[in-house]
Amino acid sequence: GLLVNQLWDLAATLARKAFVMLTGPKFVQPVLSVLLLCALVELVTQRRWRRYLTRTFLTDLTYMLFFASGTYYFLFSGHLERFIKGMVNEHAPFLLLNLLGFLPTVPKAIAMIMAIDFFEYWMHRAGHASKLYWNFHCSPHSPSQLTPLTKFRVHWGDMIVFGTVKALPLIMLG
Repeated sequence: GLLVNQLWDLAATLARKAFVMLTGPKFVQPVLSVLLLCALVELVTQRRWRRYLTRTFLTDLTYMLFFASGTYYFLFSGHLERFIKGMVNEHAPFLLLNLLGFLPTVPKAIAMIMAIDFFEYWMHRAGHASKLYWNFHCSPHSPSQLTPLTKFRVHWGDMIVFGTVKALPLIMLG
């Protein structure tokens, strides 16, 4: 009785939070933006509407919803982010260098984007060079037909490696 009621209360709470999140602007606006982008791409290009009726597109859409809904953050990256920040704050505060702290906001943002791109480029190269890592990295290279949503087709293990490798240099940059 009591355990079932507690589980029911937990499920109801999670369902309410999921409903609020999935109907809120942080989810609806990106999803609508991506769907609008897909429509614009097709109107401007070859109008290959049939590719949106394929299993490939449904897989890409599922990946997009997994990331856009916050599920990936809730299950994986949020915990990893808090763990890494906690470890650095507790055991290696000397890494909090804030190397870009002297820059104004816009140049700092540009420098951070360039740094992220640098690390992602080399991680992508590593994904192709390592047989072990390829098992995680091959997901975005598997579809036979591309859609604008194929960009979201990323294995969660690949995302964890990407995020972990980028974390320390980005923490140092500020």
